[in-house]
Amino acid sequence: MLFITSWAGWGRVHSQAKYKSPQESIDKNWQSLLLEALRQFDEHSDSVIEQKEKEKRRRIRLIQEKLKPIVNSKGTEFVLLHNTAGFPITFLPSDENGKLEAADLGNNLSTFFEEIGRLQKNLQATPANFIEIQFGNLCFFCSRVPDKDAWVTVLGDPQLNAGFIRLELRKAVKEINSLIL
Repeated sequence: MLFITSWAGWGRVHSQAKYKSPQESIDKNWQSLLLEALRQFDEHSDSVIEQKEKEKRRRIRLIQEKLKPIVNSKGTEFVLLHNTAGFPITFLPSDENGKLEAADLGNNLSTFFEEIGRLQKNLQATPANFIEIQFGNLCFFCSRVPDKDAWVTVLGDPQLNAGFIRLELRKAVKEINSLIL
């Protein structure tokens, strides 16, 4: 029964009338065996989910380690790894962060990427891989993670070392690529 419940769509069970097994090996009724198999199956699926969550947390920690040189750089407000819709994967605020939270920026990023897509289409350009905008009081960097629906966004003040950020972003997006599923 345990084996049958693990099939997940494979196989077919049927009974045969007047079939006599050569030896009686089970001393419980079939309902209790089925309930026990389903209980074990349920416990196994919970442990699989728990293992997946543990692995996800491990990958997030590794991603955060790869992004630490950027967030620790003087003038960086925060580093946000997110998808194109702005949904955060991980958020690393610096000790100096006082401007925005991940959710605040995430709401604006989806609109930003829609506009970038329209501009790309109008200009007949290939998709952007790196975006840098220097406002009067903020520096904004976005770098696409290759082959993923993911971007690393950095927000910092005008004294930020832009060359260092560009270099570290180029390195970080390559390193975290394999950590994003």
